[in-house]
Amino acid sequence: MVLELRRWLTPVVAVALAGCASQQAVPAPPVSEKSAPPAAAAKAEPAKAEAPKEVTVQPLGDDDGAIAEGELCLSCHSVELIRTTRIGLPGWTAEMTKMRNWGALVDETKAAPFAGWFAQRYPLAEKEPPAALISASAAIAAVTPEREKQPVRGEPKAGAALYAKNCASCHGRDAEGLGGGPVLIEAPAIYREQYFANVVLKGQGRMPASPATTDAEISDLLAFLRQLH
Repeated sequence: MVLELRRWLTPVVAVALAGCASQQAVPAPPVSEKSAPPAAAAKAEPAKAEAPKEVTVQPLGDDDGAIAEGELCLSCHSVELIRTTRIGLPGWTAEMTKMRNWGALVDETKAAPFAGWFAQRYPLAEKEPPAALISASAAIAAVTPEREKQPVRGEPKAGAALYAKNCASCHGRDAEGLGGGPVLIEAPAIYREQYFANVVLKGQGRMPASPATTDAEISDLLAFLRQLH
């Protein structure tokens, strides 16, 4: 009888156990770190770009700047033009680059200090002095060729040799002003014989005086320069 009871209970217990097992929650499969969604977090702020470091350049001293202005600038530019200019350090820096590209004899290492000197000497915040005024007739007279008593009778070939020896290093081989000195092609000065002679004999700006130059040599120089176009 016991054996029969066991046979009867066994299927019943098996069915009951199977039903319980089906009601239990199935454990979730393990989630790998790769498939796990990222945790919600505050967005990281983008890294701020570092501001470029300002390069501080020591301007030329007062005396050195004044000497450089006289030697490197006033041979071509008027005093009034320079001293009424108010363009700040960026403007003077750009001017240095431009003039060096045009042949100005400003050393690369001195360009920034020189620009700094100009910016200090003629500050942007300072009101520029009033420009000097001249009449139209005076302006015309300043560039009008002189009436010569007689034509220049120099020798262009001799003038070319003299120019190549004493002038080309500053005014350029063909007088185009590529050596730091002003352009002499069609320059008003070469049609004003007395003025030209005074500049050659006494010097002007950074141009040295040549007091030993003879009248004949000045005529030769003028004959050579006047044929250039």
